[in-house]
Amino acid sequence: MKIITDYRTYRSEVPSAVAVGKFDALHLGHRVLLNAIVRERKNGLSPVVVTIEPDEQNAVLLTDEEKEAALSMAGLDTWVRLPFSEVRDLSAEAFVETILKDRLKTALVVAGDDFHFGRDRQGNPAFLQEYGEKDGFQVRIVP
Repeated sequence: MKIITDYRTYRSEVPSAVAVGKFDALHLGHRVLLNAIVRERKNGLSPVVVTIEPDEQNAVLLTDEEKEAALSMAGLDTWVRLPFSEVRDLSAEAFVETILKDRLKTALVVAGDDFHFGRDRQGNPAFLQEYGEKDGFQVRIVP
């Protein structure tokens, strides 16, 4: 599994199936999302998880090593680690354009029904679905 710590220097060469979130504990809900993107390998998509990493160390439930082991065992190709401080001011649209489209060649986003992203949490599942329809990537929302 490739680990990307600076999204600005990475560009996927193949279309991706992406799950985005904190993935702070890798609970059952997280595993459902990860399994969904790994299954997309059969459709020619590379499974990629994008984690929003907290700035404060006391908010960490898993160490980096524990998270790496769990994500690797899940069968992911790539783990993109985004420090919260680097993405907190991105609008939801900029997040989709810059990270999902430009860097990851996203063909599918899988997200939970309570997922929010972007400045002031302005991005949500409805935003993703609307943007995906307009821009040509699929969105699968998992309860």
